[in-house]
Amino acid sequence: MDTLCQPDDEVIIPLPSYFNHLMWLSIRGVKPKFLSFDAETALPDPQQAAALISPRTRAIVLVTPNNPSGATYSPECIEEFYQLASAHNIALIIDETYRDFIDVNLPIHGLFEHREWHKHFVHLYSFSKVYSLTGHRTGALVAGPALLEQIEKVQDCTAICAPHAGQLAALYGLKNLHDWKLEKARELQVRAEAIKTAFEHPDLNYRLICAGAYFAYIEHPFNTPSRSVVKRLIEKFDLVSLPGSYFGPKQEKFIRFAFANVHESHFNEVVRRLIGSQQEVFL
Repeated sequence: MDTLCQPDDEVIIPLPSYFNHLMWLSIRGVKPKFLSFDAETALPDPQQAAALISPRTRAIVLVTPNNPSGATYSPECIEEFYQLASAHNIALIIDETYRDFIDVNLPIHGLFEHREWHKHFVHLYSFSKVYSLTGHRTGALVAGPALLEQIEKVQDCTAICAPHAGQLAALYGLKNLHDWKLEKARELQVRAEAIKTAFEHPDLNYRLICAGAYFAYIEHPFNTPSRSVVKRLIEKFDLVSLPGSYFGPKQEKFIRFAFANVHESHFNEVVRRLIGSQQEVFL
């Protein structure tokens, strides 16, 4: 963002949005322009994005699979956003940190097949999740030569590079852990389907909006701020989640569960506790 934006510039971001992205924009004085959240599809609307573009717009940011919703955007949806960015000469930044945890048989976007992709597309990736390197700050960025030249200037004045240990671990993973990575992806796909099944319980008033990759985004049944719901779920029911308010405006009706490290055999118990909370919370 330091290479694309100046203070008071604008970046279009779908809701719910990853809080670190919002914090960095705030630090730099860049204004987020939010795409409203469609709880029926969990997908951003390119036409709504088009209506938000102004002379100060510098980029559109997508996260797919999404954190926090878990939604995976279709190649067609991503292509529409690329065409929109290209038409308005702005950047399309796609954070694909969780791309390794979706069904490998699903089609992927074809943005790199565009002859002039480098003029508008920026790909972000992290090795933190795929090789369990959280905290090592090892990732990857793919962009056109002109933008990379400017990014290197910013990088040289900040972190310079990821710690060496993380780089070595990521390189080892790329060379040796392909099968292990696929097995982890299969495990998470099983968990995503299992949590969807568990949330079909007829007595459950929490509504599963979307689940995929690491996360499940859930609409809670209470007319109260999401932080209060999360606090009570932790204190009385030993359920850890994050409030929707962390992920941008108009998200108070939602909470996020991270199920990646929870075996699917526990999901029925999670639902049982949530049902219990319906009788005891905020009476």
